[in-house]
Parts: sequence; structure tokens; C-alpha cells
Amino acid sequence: MTLRLFIRFEQREVWYEGARRAIEARIRAATSSNGAGTGGGGGGGGGGGGGGGGGSGGGGGGGGSIPPSTVARGVVLFVGDGMSMSTLTAARILSGQRHGNTGEEAQLAWDSFPAVALSRIRSLIGLF
Repeated sequence: MTLRLFIRFEQREVWYEGARRAIEARIRAATSSNGAGTGGGGGGGGGGGGGGGGGSGGGGGGGGSIPPSTVARGVVLFVGDGMSMSTLTAARILSGQRHGNTGEEAQLAWDSFPAVALSRIRSLIGLF
């Protein structure tokens, strides 16, 4: 493996580790805010990341039969057209720089939503 490929791989691992930590924090915040739990014990710990990253601790279990304190009343579907990964990264950097930071650590509005998904589609018009 060349040094250039190794550096690209290490950078990707850093981004994956950051995304994993953000997802775990979002899950912890969602479970602690509604008080729901299914009993049992805590979750397992995370593994170490590349380049000296440590693992994260496991999550705590719930109290057993505690009902959720809030109930979802609807679903908000946010659809963005033309929001490729490079466009989102550029928007994130611009937002961060406008707040006096380097930019890459900034969060966009939907980064703090309790559940987020990415769907990619291809236009069938270009295939014919």
C-alpha cells in the first residue's frame, strides 16, 4: 500500500469514527430524553479507532417497565434535491467558517435530528 493510499484510508477512518460517535450520542440523547428503556443491562463498549483512538463506553439499560414520557405524533420528512455529499460538506464548512471555526466540525440543522437517513437515486431519464 502506498503512503498516499494509507493517508486516505486513515482520513476515512477518522471520519467514520466521528460519525460513529455522533450517532451514539444521538441515540443516547434520544433514549434519555424520553425515559424509555427495555431493561437488561448496558450495551457493549466500542473498539479502538485507527491512529490512537480509544473506545467508547457502553450505554445504560432502562428500568424495565417505564413507559415513554413522550409519544411521537407525526413524522417530518425532509427531502433535499441536489444534496450530494460534496454539497453537504461545502455547506457544513461554510456554516462553520461563518461562526469563526475551521468549518468541518460544524453541524447542519438536520445533523441533530433524532433519526436521519440518506437515500440516493438515479434518474431513469438518462438511461434511455
